[in-house]
Amino acid sequence: MDVFPETLWVKKDNKNLETEKLEKALRIAVDEATFYLKFSDLEFDGEFRKPKCQTLKAEQFRKDYLKKQMGLIKIKARVNLPHKVAKQLNDVLRETLEEFIDSETDKIGHVFLVDKCFSHSRLKPRPNGLADIEFQSQISDFASSLVRVAAINGIDETVSLLETWKLGKPINMYLCTVLNGLSGSSFYSHDQGLQIVPLSLPLSELPRLPLMGDTEPIDYLGMSLLKVQISASPVLFKPKPDRKENIVHTSSKLTNFEFIYAALSLLANRYISPSFFWYEYSDASAFSQGIKQIWGIPGENRLKKISWKEIHRDYPKEELTLIPKDDSPPPNLDDKKLDKIINALYPNDKHLIPLSRWHRSMRTKARLEDRFIDLRIALEALYIRGIRQELKYRLY
Repeated sequence: MDVFPETLWVKKDNKNLETEKLEKALRIAVDEATFYLKFSDLEFDGEFRKPKCQTLKAEQFRKDYLKKQMGLIKIKARVNLPHKVAKQLNDVLRETLEEFIDSETDKIGHVFLVDKCFSHSRLKPRPNGLADIEFQSQISDFASSLVRVAAINGIDETVSLLETWKLGKPINMYLCTVLNGLSGSSFYSHDQGLQIVPLSLPLSELPRLPLMGDTEPIDYLGMSLLKVQISASPVLFKPKPDRKENIVHTSSKLTNFEFIYAALSLLANRYISPSFFWYEYSDASAFSQGIKQIWGIPGENRLKKISWKEIHRDYPKEELTLIPKDDSPPPNLDDKKLDKIINALYPNDKHLIPLSRWHRSMRTKARLEDRFIDLRIALEALYIRGIRQELKYRLY
């Protein structure tokens, strides 16, 4: 009986020793590292300026990086480490994260983006907008990015984050999309994990967003950004090259995202749809250099640009502001009303078909005949499911 507590004590000590070694190796790496910061912000006409470059030590790098983090700026921050320091950190990481590393390939699996891991990524979009996603990195690339994270977030916080992921805690993220059909609206629901952020008409106030296809920063002006809080797990895992299915799974309070757009359409009384999707990582954003993996739903993965009436150029301030042709006020998205709609209709499956069909009938480019068919199916699903044939005949 006395052996069991002693075993626990030894394991706890080993864990503390690993943590101390990692903290020490990271501290040396951050002190010895230089950070090559390359960034280019927007001209007031929407074009990117010529890139600016700086080589900085950790303290100044942190200040400059955080200052530029939120604006619409193309930013890269490469980490340069002396060979001896890099080797020491790699060895400590292999020891600390041994259970998540494939010894044959020297790769670690993770759910968030890390520099140079795009060629080893697996993405499986789901019909509802979510995607199961996973990445693999060489341990040397993972270590290099970890130094950048430690320089930005602090060494203690970075090590603590790795420890929680090792213990199986999921990562908190946001599923993001720019909404078509909803301009300049603001909304927040803590209960549903939903947030709608209006994208400012002055170009200078636009946050950093991914560009897909022929989209330009100016195309986002006046739109609304939807962010849905989700989680993903496992955060770290051992890669298996022969595995056919993804093992990283994403989850949310609302598992059917078509329901969100339909509920928003019902509240605003207009057709609202997503464009393309991407994930934002709150705790792990600094692992990558701002690159985002983007996916879309067939037929719904394009941004529907706003038509503009006027363009104001303030040359002294280098600021561009666009005035849309549709000058009607944005719909009032009452969070209490949306919560009532969601709580009343979700997740009761019998409401999904009529709501989905009503939502389809609101499409502006759909043929009138198709819209009538969608409405008829919605009414049938809502009112006469399972009742006698005579009432169906009367409805038709």
